[in-house]
Amino acid sequence: MSAGPVAVHVAVMEPGGNALGALFRIVWFAGAVG
Repeated sequence: MSAGPVAVHVAVMEPGGNALGALFRIVWFAGAVG
């Protein structure tokens, strides 16, 4: 599974008010996969 599409999916699914949480999750997931 590629981290790019998943990161985009997570960012889109997150509400705008929780953008920081989405960013953290993207970074964490990318780090866990990569």
